[in-house]
This record gives sequence, C-alpha cells and structure tokens, in this order.
Amino acid sequence: MKRTVYHLSILCLCLILTRAAAQSENSFSLSPLKEASSATLSSKENINSTAAHVPLAARKVGITSVRPHVDALRQQLGLSSDLELQWLPSRTGSDTLRVTDRFNRSAIGPDWALDSRYWAIKDGELVLTKDANYEWRYLAVFLPVFNNSEREIYSVTYTWGKKADAVGIGEGAHALMIDPPSAQGSGYWLWRRTNQNSVWLYAIKDGAWEYTPGESKEFHRADSHTPIPQAGDVITTVIRNEPHAVFFDYYINDHWDATVYDGSKEFAQDNEWYTGVFIHGQDLNNQVDDFTVTWFGGDTVPPAAVTDLRAIDSTATSVTLAWTAPGDNFWDGQADHFEIRYDTAPFDEDNFDSAELAANLPEPAPSGELHQFTITGLQKNKTYYFALRAYDEANNKSGLSNLAQVATKEISVASALELVSGCDQAGVVGTPLPLPIVVVVKDQEGSPFATQPVKFAIKTGEARFANDAIELHVNSDENGQAAVEVKLGTTPGAITIEISAPGLQNSPVLCNAEAHAGAVSELVQVSGDRQLLSVGKESAPLVVRATDQYGNSIVQTPIAFEIANGGGRFANNQTSYIGLTELNGTARAEIFAGEIAGDTTTVTAGYDSSHAIHFLIFTAAADSLLAVSGDNQTAPVRTQLAEPLVVRALDELGEHISNIPILFSVSAGEGVLENGETSAEVMTDSSGAAAMTWKLGPHPGLNQLTAVIEGLPSAQIVFNATGEIVSNVKEAAAALPKEFALLPNSPNPFNPETTIHFALPEAAEVTLVLFDANGRRVRNLMSATLNAGAHQIRWDGRAANSRGLDSGVYFCRMRAVAKASGKSFEATRKLMLAK
Repeated sequence: MKRTVYHLSILCLCLILTRAAAQSENSFSLSPLKEASSATLSSKENINSTAAHVPLAARKVGITSVRPHVDALRQQLGLSSDLELQWLPSRTGSDTLRVTDRFNRSAIGPDWALDSRYWAIKDGELVLTKDANYEWRYLAVFLPVFNNSEREIYSVTYTWGKKADAVGIGEGAHALMIDPPSAQGSGYWLWRRTNQNSVWLYAIKDGAWEYTPGESKEFHRADSHTPIPQAGDVITTVIRNEPHAVFFDYYINDHWDATVYDGSKEFAQDNEWYTGVFIHGQDLNNQVDDFTVTWFGGDTVPPAAVTDLRAIDSTATSVTLAWTAPGDNFWDGQADHFEIRYDTAPFDEDNFDSAELAANLPEPAPSGELHQFTITGLQKNKTYYFALRAYDEANNKSGLSNLAQVATKEISVASALELVSGCDQAGVVGTPLPLPIVVVVKDQEGSPFATQPVKFAIKTGEARFANDAIELHVNSDENGQAAVEVKLGTTPGAITIEISAPGLQNSPVLCNAEAHAGAVSELVQVSGDRQLLSVGKESAPLVVRATDQYGNSIVQTPIAFEIANGGGRFANNQTSYIGLTELNGTARAEIFAGEIAGDTTTVTAGYDSSHAIHFLIFTAAADSLLAVSGDNQTAPVRTQLAEPLVVRALDELGEHISNIPILFSVSAGEGVLENGETSAEVMTDSSGAAAMTWKLGPHPGLNQLTAVIEGLPSAQIVFNATGEIVSNVKEAAAALPKEFALLPNSPNPFNPETTIHFALPEAAEVTLVLFDANGRRVRNLMSATLNAGAHQIRWDGRAANSRGLDSGVYFCRMRAVAKASGKSFEATRKLMLAK
C-alpha cells in the first residue's frame, strides 16, 4: 500500500516566508562580511544553538534565523532532529536539496522502515546484528524523502564504513524504487560484485532477493571501470527514468563505474517510490554511513532584503552609497542583479517603481561582501532618498531595503593641498620610485576637489617626471587627487620634490625620496692576489669592489669568499667567509696560508654562482738550510759527540719552516747516527730545527756528515768532527792508578790549546764539561765509557759552536761513575786561556 502524504507547494511556502522575512529584516543593519553559499542544517542544531547555522554577516547584526525557507522545508518533510538538510542555491534557476543521515546516535529511530531485530547503529554506522544470519534478506527503507509527482529524486549515496572490506562491500547494495516503504517492500537492488569486477541490477521481492532455485531475477550487468571500492569510499547511484527504460549510473568517489538499466521498467511505472540499502547477512563487514538522498527544486526563494543601505560620501552633484550584499536564497549564494531608485521625497514599496532608476549598477558580490556605488548627476544642496531591491536569476525579488537619506553639498571651492602618499620612499637608480607621489586637493568643507592644477617640480637630486621633465602640471581627479611617477637618475642620493597649487593652504609642500644603487652588476678585484706567505701566516686583505650597472658602489651587499682548493683557511679554520661591502663598495677577507710548504690556495669571491673572482695565495716552499750548532767538535774515536748536530730549515721568505724532512748522512769517517745507521731522516720541529747525534768512527782524524732538505739538494750543510785517540800514560811499574783523579792540564796558561789529564782506577762512564768564570756551560768536551788507566784529551779553546773563546779563566769539571763498583767521582780544575 502506498503512503499518502500531503505536500505543500514549495512555491507558495517560499512566497509566504519571503514576505515575513522581508518584514523582520527591515530593523537590522548588516556589516560587510563574506559567507559560504550552502545551508547545512539540522533540527538538533536549531535547538542547541539558535544561530549556529546563520551566516556570519547576519549574525553580526543580531539576525538569528535568515533561512526560514530551510526551516519550513524541514517541517514539510517531517525531518527528525537526527537528519541534515542542505539547500544549495545556484545561479541557473534550479537549487540542489539533500537530506543526509549520518547515524550519529544510539538508536535508529522512525526515519527508517526495517526489521529492528536485524539492524542497529554502532560506532556511528548502520550495521546488521548477529541475528542476521541469512543472505540477501535485509532491507532498510529511508522514509522522510521519497519520489513523487512533485519531487524527482536525482541520486542516492552512501559511504562504506570504517571496517568494511572487499568481501562485505561485494555483499551490500543500494535499494532503489522500493514500494511499499517497509522491510517487505519490492524494487531494484544495485551493487558492485567485487569478485566479478562488474555492476549488477537485481530484483527485491517482499524484502528479499527474488530468487528461484538455480536462477536469480537479473535485469542487467555491466563491466566496472574503477578499482574495487574500499572502506570510506562514497557510492552514488544517479537515477534516470526515461520513456524506454530506467537507467542507473553507478559512481565510486564521483568517478563513473558502470551504467545498468531495466528496459521493462518493472518498478519504475509509478511516481511514488523510496530508496534505502539492501545488505547481505552472515556477519560480514558491510557497514554503511552518511546515507544521502538528493533532488532538485526550482528557485522560488528570493534574496534577503538589504537593511544597511547608507550614504558614505556626497558632493554637490553625487552621492556614494554602501550596503552589504545579500545572497540568492536570502543570505545563501549570490544575487543576480540590483535595482536602485532615488527621489527627493520619501517613498516606499508601493511607489518604488515611480522613483528615478540609477544606471550602470554593479554586479552583485557574494553574500556578505561590501558594495559601494556612486550616483552622479544630482542637484546641489538637495536632500535625496535611496532604496534598493535584489533579484536572483529566477527574478525573485527581495523586500525593499531601508530608505537612506542624504543631502548633496554646496558648490565647492579649492581650499587646501595635502600630501597623501609616496614621500620618504626609496628606489633604485635608473628606475621609477615604487609608488607614485600623491596629493589631494580639498574644498572648504574638506571634501575632494576636482580639476585643480597642481605643480610638481624636482628641486634637488637627479630625477625626472614623464617626458624627461623636471616640472609637471597635473589636474586633480574626481577624488581630488593629483599624482606623478618619478624616475630616478643614475646617481644615488637624496631627491626633493616641491608640490604647489597657488592660493591653497599648505602650498607648497615638500616630498623627499632617496635613490639607492642598483643590484650588483660588476665585481672587480682590487688587491690581495698572488701573495706569497709562510706556512700558517695571515695574508693581506683580499679586496673586491661591487658596482651597479652605472658604476655606483654597492653598500651592505654580502660577498661570499670561498676556498676553492688548497690548504688555506679563513679565521677559525673556516673554508668560507661572508664579507659585507662598505661605503666604497669594497668587501675584504683575510686568509691564513696552508700548513703545507709549496701549497697553492685558490679563493673565489662572488655575489652569485655565475660571477666570481679568483685569488691565488702561495705558501712559501722550503728554500735553504742553516747550521745552528754541532760543527767542528772533537771527541775520542768510537764515541758520541758531546753536542748534537742542529740545523734549521728556512722557506723562501727566510722564515723557519716546520714538518720538513731533513736527511742526515755520514759521508766520511765511518761513524754512525743515533739509529745505528749511517743515515737518518728527521722532521723539523715548530721552530724549523732538526737535531741528530753522531758517534765518530774508529779512526782518528776527520769525520764528515751532511744534512740536506729532502728533494732540495742545494739546501745542504756539511758538519766536520775530529776523532782523537785518548792515550794511556803508563808508569814505570805499569801499575794502574790507585784512585780517580783530575790532573792539571798542560800547558796552563795555554794558547791556543791544552791537554787535560785524568786517571781511572777502573772502567767508568766519564763526562768532561767546560764552564766560563760565570758558571755558564761552554762545551761538553767528553761523554764516553773508558777503561782503567791514565787518560788525556785535547781542548782547542773553542766553544760548542766552534766559536773561539776570549782570554780568561775557565773550569773543567769531571764526573766519573765506575762500571763495576758503582763508585762515583767529581772534581774541578781551573784552566787559563791567555791570547
């Protein structure tokens, strides 16, 4: 049995509401705020927050219900507080209406016809219960919105639930053209067969799958064109009931998937039918959410009446009006056009059409935006009244706006000159200032005055107006403004512009501007290239200069200095440094030479990757070798010289140089070095020095050693030493000495040499050291292990560095430690050198 419902005509309903809304709005003044064009409402929102759905532009002035057409349609449809209603205006004369059930409640309620044993709401989704253990037998019909002669349903949509899977999705369907509206209704079911990649149209009979053993009631199937739906996908069926067949277009997330049809139109013969969902039981994951029915309706709702029409400015012959734009449907959407009329006497709705019609009205802006419009051609010193209506595309008209009253002014006279903008700005040489220089001419009442000549003149600095002029006359426009553009010259500096209008207050006025150098056009090298530095030494500044295309110095521009290659570094061991250009356009950086002698460091300086200057910094190479000490020593054969041999390496600048390999080699006398070999390599220390000990060979006479910088044969030093045989003086009885003794030297005084005698009762380690009268060590004469007996050694009167000593008293101190007994001995003798 069909459900009979008395339907109000939407047209009549909206005409009644339009009159009521227009009357209620006349007491409000709206502010210019933007609002979205859709109205999404539920009764629950109306109860909990009266203004929750009201456009912001209307709420600002206290209107709490500006969509009475939406409220009335809710009542007409009998929507519960659980359902959402959307009324979406368009500019085509046809509005879109939607009712959605989001299942955000605990119980299903009266909006659905179903068997409550098998259906429930869980986690905000419509689901089957555990008791639904059959296949296709579970139909739920949506009751509030159905197809009839006054309302043609366009589409039906639902969303697969959060836990829906491929198996469950393949066992859930739209229920379409269902009649009667109950769990036992009959009609079509349409679903995507996920296991066969196709869309099928089947029959529902008495609330279950129409099926005879071995055969289903199938109307049509079609191949799918989209991937298998997933949880959260939106499924929409568009219904097209055409004369020869009823078609169903199946969409997944707004992408067409397939179209199926029934040429017999078995369930499409009647105008009244319902929609819903048809679900397979047996505990599958085929939950649904957001069930939506969509249809179209003619646009019968007018725009809202404007309530804040007002005059914001006037002259002797014009008035500027402002108001907040209404929408297409009251405050929703966008109106189509305005009608503004005015007169010198008040008027109302009845004689609105008799008032003067304003021409060239603006196109309406979106709801809530501010409109401004100037009406010209008025009489001076006259009171005028203004009102307007808004129309939508279906020519529905709003109520009449409030009546705005304003008087035009007396004839104005230019009175004052004032700066508006453009002073104290800066620009780049050779280009116009960023902003024009603007002044305003005002009349005796402070209103803008048009057609007043204003003179602009360049007083100081390099700049020009249009046509390369330094003076320019400009008439003020309808807003009282006169403006010029200023092109800067090629030289930076201050610009002064004088602006005058004879006879006006404040005239003349001065306007200042500043011309700055342009972008970097050229970077040149000033100084600092090809410097030669000792290892680790700081360079003189590397200097570049940045200029613009006119040769002006660029100030405070970053220049990037980078180590391109080599061992040099900036301060703090950095490989890059940013220098800012100074007043003369120069930027500088200092670099420290690399730690490797002979290294070359390349430094680039630039302001971008394509403009770079190169500097070369050379680290001085090793150049020469200097003998420091140890030459011309004398020692017993087979003993180590008392002093080491010391050399110092110097670079090309005469500075000592560290970490340079020095090769010491015995060249005569068969001696050995401290490593027991005849050659050894030593690296110079931080002072550039390298030292080596030398043990003389077995033969008396000349011993020689060379020291050379590796790879630099010209940097060579030759050291000489003399090997001597220390004599044993035997007594007649050939008896060994009874005790340690340091005996007098002979001769004494002496010049140039003397022999020092000493006795050892047993083998011992012996050192002989010479001091001057001030206790300063002069020379290590001997350090050797000697056998028991009487010994002697010659001293040539020279210091350790082979320098001849001055006449005077010297002291020889002997120390001996016996090898076997461990006894020690120490004694000192005075020697007199007389030259």
